[in-house]
Amino acid sequence: MKDARIPLRHVPDSPGCIALLQHGNYLYAAGNDVFSVYDIRKADSPVLIRKRRGFGLCRQFAVSGNRLYLTAREYGMWIFDISDPGAPRRIHRYDTVELATGIAAAGDLVFILQRIFGVEILDCSDPRCPRHLSLTRTQEAQSAAYADGKLYIGNWAGANVQVMDVRDPYHPKTVAAGELGGFGDGVAVADGYCYAATGLNAKGSRDNCLIGNGHGLDIFRIDGDHLHHLSRVSFPLLKVKSNDFWTVRISGKTAFVADTHNGVFVIDVSDPAHPLQTGHIVLPEVTRIDARPEGQVTLRIPDCAGSIAVGRGVLYIAGEKTGLHVAKIRGARAENIPETVLHAPAKPSVPEAEIPGFRQYDPGGQVRRVWIEGKTLYTACSHAGIRIFRLNGETLRETKTLPVRCSYDVVVRDGLLYSAEGMDGLAVYAIRDGFRELGRWKRSGIILQLIHLSDNGRFAACGSRGGILRIFDVSNPAEIRLSLRHLHGGQMYGDTFPEHDWNDRMPMIWPYCGLSWYDFSGPKARRIRDDRAHGTGQTQGITRLHNRFLMNTMENSFLFPDPSDWGETVTGIPGKGCDGVPSADGDLVAFSCRRDGTVSLFRFRGNSAGEIPERALSGLRGTPDRIRFLDGRMVIPCGHQGLLIETEAKFR
Repeated sequence: MKDARIPLRHVPDSPGCIALLQHGNYLYAAGNDVFSVYDIRKADSPVLIRKRRGFGLCRQFAVSGNRLYLTAREYGMWIFDISDPGAPRRIHRYDTVELATGIAAAGDLVFILQRIFGVEILDCSDPRCPRHLSLTRTQEAQSAAYADGKLYIGNWAGANVQVMDVRDPYHPKTVAAGELGGFGDGVAVADGYCYAATGLNAKGSRDNCLIGNGHGLDIFRIDGDHLHHLSRVSFPLLKVKSNDFWTVRISGKTAFVADTHNGVFVIDVSDPAHPLQTGHIVLPEVTRIDARPEGQVTLRIPDCAGSIAVGRGVLYIAGEKTGLHVAKIRGARAENIPETVLHAPAKPSVPEAEIPGFRQYDPGGQVRRVWIEGKTLYTACSHAGIRIFRLNGETLRETKTLPVRCSYDVVVRDGLLYSAEGMDGLAVYAIRDGFRELGRWKRSGIILQLIHLSDNGRFAACGSRGGILRIFDVSNPAEIRLSLRHLHGGQMYGDTFPEHDWNDRMPMIWPYCGLSWYDFSGPKARRIRDDRAHGTGQTQGITRLHNRFLMNTMENSFLFPDPSDWGETVTGIPGKGCDGVPSADGDLVAFSCRRDGTVSLFRFRGNSAGEIPERALSGLRGTPDRIRFLDGRMVIPCGHQGLLIETEAKFR
């Protein structure tokens, strides 16, 4: 029965979706900016009763009590009240540390999985004001399942299941790990067993390679804090780089595994040590563009099974392009999500230690970015708005707050404040006129999070941590216009801009896909060339160092692209490099790594780089973003750890 095809039926008028969750008589589906609700009182005939747009790149649902949570990558996490489950009411959008991908919930606690940034734990007892409790870094957390005080995490390129004790949500700790046969993702826990869906490549393959031999299901027996590997079922080779979605659901003695474009596999797990494939579901074919390091390719392939949910005698399948599908499965039972009473302590049991050589300030919210003009500090503090401070010696005094809904980045130039405000777009304010708003560019379905303002002040290059670069003409703030839109094929996971361009020339990193060079000298921004030979990953960056640009690489080295010939000439220097986004102050360059919570400093002279270990930082619980310098001292926006300012004693 290994090749038994199970027929399926498409639900008419259903939009494409990725996330699915069955809750009582209703099915929630989300993806491609749309959140839909289906009435499933007749399980095999879902009826679409509600559909709303504006939710971004939705990934996964979780439910706890009468709260529904939805991750949406750069949009963060949405919170809904489902006291009336057929009519979810939106309560709040929470700005997560990074790309909100996986999610699990138990009682008041919500666990948001954010890839290489790990697991962010929130207290959502007040859903209008979630409280950040901790960020625990992992290899690459994609999905998770909660059970009995532990979180079972599917790590992507690390190819393992990580077991984390979360009974103290301020200080989670890893207690076990189990190796997988492929890159990790979806996890389910049932009856003392852990089931892990895997994809892409077998363990040991590089994340940016495409081999396709890692698809399957691993099964473990849970023994206290230990995992014992029992078996693995391997699925067919699949050479598709995009749509990294792998989900597993358990119904009785059956495991259903959604394996992206391979479809859904039905596995008999009545004997977990000897699982048996009994059925296969394949979605209709679609045409899609697949991203590769060498460029984009067009494929004709079955649609991606983004997720699955088990109903009464049926299986619901999310088609990323084709919408909702239903397959009849004899004996399938709707998932029972147990109620868990779990509360967060008001404060951690152990107070946070001071950081030697730094003063720590809490402006409120997540301190994402900082800009310095003289002794004035402009901080983008997420939901806490834009906070403006004056530094006098070691004293930081707040002078103004702009209560915007969310600010991700700020730049100041010639009396104007530019703010990337997420779903509210790009705004420009007149500082000397009481911060009066002069203009705004905002479009439905577009979120802006990062700004590079050209040195001539005419253009603002903006990213969203997604795959599209937008460059705006801001020469007239009252009429901000889109000048250039560039879909490269890579993804801007973080700050991939330099702080300054060079003679109106700016290189920008597309992680794993190289560099692009842009020209700001004319009336319109132009893309001049792509350099796919000198790529970096998602934890490196670029800065201007005197008359050339400096970038660090995945090979732990430093490169200097020459802007005079648009980067045709690239030189390197010997010695050890580092991860992080670089910021230059004369010959000094500081590298801040949000993933690892580290800061490294080097002094560059000619073709040599000397590390300055006495000013380095490690083990930060926050997420240090691009560093600014004030009279030679580092000023570090460090996420939920606040704003860190190097003391004069440390600097000297």
